[in-house]
Amino acid sequence: MLKLLVVVASLFIGGGMAMEEPRGADGFSAVAAVDPGANPEAQLDEEPQEVSEAPAYRVDDLTFLYLTHEVYLEPYVSCRPKVLGERSYVACWNETYSGRSPLNFWEYDGGDFLALNDPARVLAEGKFASEQHIGEAPLPLPLDIDLDQLERAYSLMM
Repeated sequence: MLKLLVVVASLFIGGGMAMEEPRGADGFSAVAAVDPGANPEAQLDEEPQEVSEAPAYRVDDLTFLYLTHEVYLEPYVSCRPKVLGERSYVACWNETYSGRSPLNFWEYDGGDFLALNDPARVLAEGKFASEQHIGEAPLPLPLDIDLDQLERAYSLMM
């Protein structure tokens, strides 16, 4: 039993099996393909990153802000994520029997929600001002953010 424990401990510490360098399908080392003089962070930036919807738990966090700050008189808040182009968005609104409130558009960027349109900006500057992951997108908005297109895309979801 003691001998087995010593063998496992030596493997764990690194005295056991040697790791081989990973090789690609062509037989060349993946490590050798990297330019040793290049900045590794710059190489990571060159790879295109796929944009994904805001995670469900973050959308729930935003919905919770609407409820805890009592943004609407009635607690019927919907927040839905959507990806358009190269950006991830979340739209929130209040749905009641009398109709729907204006959509509040947020861009989800690296864990933060950035207010895009006037209703969302009012919240970011007011009720949500002390919240850690709430901010405002700088104006003027980048050309690839089209609020009319966002409105149409979310109208199709409802």
